[in-house]
Amino acid sequence: MAHARTPRIAARPNPRDWDPDDLLTLPEAVALFWPDGPLTVASLRTAIRDGRLAVTVIARKFFVTPSAVRAMSRPQTTAPSSDRAVEIPKHKNRNDDSWSETGL
Repeated sequence: MAHARTPRIAARPNPRDWDPDDLLTLPEAVALFWPDGPLTVASLRTAIRDGRLAVTVIARKFFVTPSAVRAMSRPQTTAPSSDRAVEIPKHKNRNDDSWSETGL
């Protein structure tokens, strides 16, 4: 899924061309870092809500920086700052009555 490029992203389509502290709107961040998916504006809003993505709010608009996006994209060794636990869906095995974690 290709995201529409904003004029600012069209002018500088390479993430390395941006300063680490430049402000980007969420659609700009998605177009810059994930032009063909898999993340969307909704994905970034979820990361903000869960405390995984630092955000600046100006005039009720969300802005992120390239450094914040890169930090969010690094693997975590600790749990997110949110109190909510990530649950792995479970399914019942076909051949017996036991339960197992999906995808493991």
